[in-house]
Amino acid sequence: MTSTRLRGSLALLCTLTFAATAAAQPVAEKPAIKVGDAWEFQESAAKNKTNVATHLVTAILPGDGVRMQQNDLTYQEYDSALNWLPRGRKDYALAVNRYPMKVGDEWKVSRKFPNPSTSEDGKARVAAYETITVPAGKFQCYRIEVRTELVTRKHTEQRFLTRWQCPEVKWFAKEVLEIRATGKKGDETPRTTTTELLRFKSAG
Repeated sequence: MTSTRLRGSLALLCTLTFAATAAAQPVAEKPAIKVGDAWEFQESAAKNKTNVATHLVTAILPGDGVRMQQNDLTYQEYDSALNWLPRGRKDYALAVNRYPMKVGDEWKVSRKFPNPSTSEDGKARVAAYETITVPAGKFQCYRIEVRTELVTRKHTEQRFLTRWQCPEVKWFAKEVLEIRATGKKGDETPRTTTTELLRFKSAG
């Protein structure tokens, strides 16, 4: 009887501790994106190849949109949560960022492609609220874990994305994308790309 009561007490304590921890986690609201906000990232892939990418907000568009200029002077569109909109289409976007954001949130993600035989579907969840350090500094961030499967006529990709979304910089400070592809010739070598924030400038 004592053992049963002890197990019950421990279970109740764990439940209360988890509830208290969850309640203590902050809830992030959608950031206020402004013209002039700018980010610079370093992307590192296999064989020590690196690339620097810049993003500058040049316009807030009607209908919940944001236009950014890239370092090659081209423009891309995003929604107000800064999910990229390929060709400006929301159904082509993989909605990794969703607000309000808190630890424990889970949702399905999917996107379409110009080729109807290609699709990507999966799930996302906010796994933790934690401190990370990148070249731009130290930030408190929400760790979002996304698992998807991209299917084409020629191959299938398992995609594993971990993104640290940080309210202080209005976007993410780090993300790691691992792709494992299986084609007609068998499994390909996994590919991993790491992106880290070098600089962030707020328009105020």
